[in-house]
Amino acid sequence: YGHAMAYDSGRNRTVLFGGLNGSYLGDTWEWNGATAAWTQVASTGPQSRYEHAMAYDSSRNRTVLFGGLNGSYLGDTWELTAPPTGPTGPTADIAYTAIPTSQTPPPVTAHAAAALPCCGTLLFGGTTGSTLPMLTYELQNGSWSKQFSIINPATRANASLLLDPVRGNNLMFGGQNPVGTALNDTWTYLGGQWTYLPLATAPSPRSLHRMTYDSAQQQGILFGGKDANNAPLDDQWLWNGTGWAITNPATRPPARFAHGLAYDAFRSRTVLFGGQNATTLLDDVWEYNNLTWSQITPTPPTPPQTGTYGPSARALFGMAYDQKSERVMILGGDTATGCQDDAWSWDGVGFVRHNSTNTIPNARNGAQLFYNETSNQLNLLAGGCGTIYNNDLWSIDLPVFWRSSTFGAGCAPLSGITPTLSPVPNTSGVIGNTFAVRLANLPNVLTVTVPFFGFSNTNWGALPLPLPLATFGLPGCTLYADPIYNSFLLAFTGSIDWNIPIPNNAGLIGFNLYFQSLVVDPLSGNPFGGVTTNAVSLRIGNR
Repeated sequence: YGHAMAYDSGRNRTVLFGGLNGSYLGDTWEWNGATAAWTQVASTGPQSRYEHAMAYDSSRNRTVLFGGLNGSYLGDTWELTAPPTGPTGPTADIAYTAIPTSQTPPPVTAHAAAALPCCGTLLFGGTTGSTLPMLTYELQNGSWSKQFSIINPATRANASLLLDPVRGNNLMFGGQNPVGTALNDTWTYLGGQWTYLPLATAPSPRSLHRMTYDSAQQQGILFGGKDANNAPLDDQWLWNGTGWAITNPATRPPARFAHGLAYDAFRSRTVLFGGQNATTLLDDVWEYNNLTWSQITPTPPTPPQTGTYGPSARALFGMAYDQKSERVMILGGDTATGCQDDAWSWDGVGFVRHNSTNTIPNARNGAQLFYNETSNQLNLLAGGCGTIYNNDLWSIDLPVFWRSSTFGAGCAPLSGITPTLSPVPNTSGVIGNTFAVRLANLPNVLTVTVPFFGFSNTNWGALPLPLPLATFGLPGCTLYADPIYNSFLLAFTGSIDWNIPIPNNAGLIGFNLYFQSLVVDPLSGNPFGGVTTNAVSLRIGNR
């Protein structure tokens, strides 16, 4: 008895430490809930004790222990971090869900797949092991349907396909025909029909190249591949919606094929990982900022790990940016030891390896990993290993890390003191927790405040944001958040906190909220009689 327990929401574990059982105990245990089993954590830690206190700090992913009794009163503070798993560092939870479909295409690998502009999934080509079928399939509402275009691309494998959301179509380039000839034709797909674009300037014939879409620059990016003589390539091309242009920065990744390429929209970077050159599997990481490439050395987690931390050298893996988790994910592929089923995410600094307690896709290569914005899901489609080919479809849920920041500027009253809005230290944007913002720099008298929040920082109805408020009697003030939900708070001192409970609803994960406040001030010096603060953004997560 006298032990302490805390729930680690970062890893879905309940942690137990110490207690009294005829003698003082100093053991640490974890309960995972999924397999209904306790596991003792083998680590050094606090001395044996009982009647101590423990709590989980979700903002820093730490379990904190303080005090207790061990013949005398204790006043020490300890923190328990997630223990490393094996030589590759810590793990995080990931959930796979097999999506049942009807009229499913034959099992394939080396196919091309992408989300469709409006909804659903587009599948083209690939190999069944014995043939390269000429097929175009669309998936809508769980049902696949074969499409019949007036003209069709030639049968191929190892092409690359992307979604161009600005032009509202899909772009496909290159690949190999059934006799292994490399292709360099450009096609777009819209409304069930393929259109061939006979372009004077285009990348050379190739296969196993990779493409991604840069949403900030509104352009497609193609890098590398294998040419008609099976030699790796290191050239880079940009697609503007109607044509190709070569752009080869002086510093760029070495030649390769069967690599991964994904655009990280949160950090405005194109990320490249791994692949293969003429003789060797690769595990290097490169990022492109629309001007130049830089090689990135992944940072090991805390505590430091020995050796290189991250996925092993590999080719033919799935790689895509997950908008919900704001991470680039790498899944499976071929390594020196064969087909893999491991999953990793990249945040721009280091890798995290993800484990799952539920059923996962079997080890495979040549699978297509892509983000479906309509369903807000990361999807994995088909792929194979050896003589095994798949036609399965999976959705993948990664941990979503909450974040918050301030932006914009408040306006000053005649007193010259501008009220501010900021996240309360140690607040939490995790579902089921309470997020709090603090109004500060208020007059030290009774002050009426009207804090509000909404779901957009780009428009308020038909009005664009940020919106100057001079026409509303607030010259010099700006509206940054759409005022959908508001409160009414009375401040008696120079600051007040507004607590906003976040429902424990998984549907909220990945949503953004934007906060601002109006402060009523008769001495503001403007017709309205008040001023506005800066703004706070919150992205809701489950970590």
